[in-house]
Amino acid sequence: MKNILTLLILISLPLVSVPLVIGCSPVVPLEEVSPQQSAAAASRHTRVEAVAKKTEIITLAGKGYPVPKQWQGRRVASRALGFEELALIPGQLSHEHSKLYLLKDAQQALIAMAAAAREDGIQLCVHSSYRSSWYQRKIFARMFAQGRSYEDVIRYVAPPGYSEHALGTVVDFYPSNWRFAATPAYRWLQQHGSEFSFQESYPQDQPDGHPWEAWHWRWQPRQHVLSRSHPF
Repeated sequence: MKNILTLLILISLPLVSVPLVIGCSPVVPLEEVSPQQSAAAASRHTRVEAVAKKTEIITLAGKGYPVPKQWQGRRVASRALGFEELALIPGQLSHEHSKLYLLKDAQQALIAMAAAAREDGIQLCVHSSYRSSWYQRKIFARMFAQGRSYEDVIRYVAPPGYSEHALGTVVDFYPSNWRFAATPAYRWLQQHGSEFSFQESYPQDQPDGHPWEAWHWRWQPRQHVLSRSHPF
């Protein structure tokens, strides 16, 4: 009888909610989230992932730097070229007779183009040609040592790994700045460069806003006979 009374008393007592304890931390019930809140959170997560994927970073002297917008998506897939693959540009075609190199076929095309230009009274002068990614880093290191900031240097020099010069098929004509656009040499290249498979890589008013580089030309061979008969 005593056991029955005890059981009845226990049944009649109000229920008390006690948090489940695992170790020393109580398990707190999760706050209910609406479908709209879940969708919003997923959208924010997707945007964050997208931004992260678009961010391109280069490392210089052990420090990471963001790749400027005009260079993003322009990474050049190239390997370091061997000396035996390169040919010296004739001294009379290089600025101050500097020792400049291109891939052999590109060098021959440049010589032929320069010969055609001379016939028209135009002197083509090369200021820069093949540069490896290692050399591109060397340029940054030298300018950093002069006290120049990354933001300053990147205005004039492509990030390592993004320069077409690493292909061995690109030349910068002299003067390699905005003044070249006003020269007879530039006007001649616009009319005849394609005859020798040379194209202006960064022409004026590009859709992606990349700065105009009138002096920067790339040899992109095509499978047809050149319109002028100059020996390679």
